[in-house]
Amino acid sequence: MRIKDMEAAIAVYECGSFSKAAEQIGTSQPAVSMAVQRLEKDLKIILFDRTGNGVRATAEGWAAIKAFLKVTDIVGEIRETNDANSRLKFGVSPLLSGRDVTLILREIVPEHNGGFEIEFGESAQLQTRQ
Repeated sequence: MRIKDMEAAIAVYECGSFSKAAEQIGTSQPAVSMAVQRLEKDLKIILFDRTGNGVRATAEGWAAIKAFLKVTDIVGEIRETNDANSRLKFGVSPLLSGRDVTLILREIVPEHNGGFEIEFGESAQLQTRQ
């Protein structure tokens, strides 16, 4: 199962519509339909009752949606932890003092666990680096 498929199913549940869900997550309605179909095939259940007035989660679908919400919350926490622990890189003009830049960055990003790296150089030189 794909996290993106779970996110699409959650959006369908929240919006009550495949087309509104597609709009909310920035994709096409057929892509959302395919995501839900993949989940239904993998889980061997029907997630939604499709009617002319929109969609409603089935009992099994609601149980699956609750599980999808837990999974996406956990994935979100992992992504946040990863972002918080990644090392920040700053390119700085050599006209500034390294000590001053370090003090400023420690004030701006005190909660960032990954630390930061400062590289001094001319703008054109720093723009070509990743």
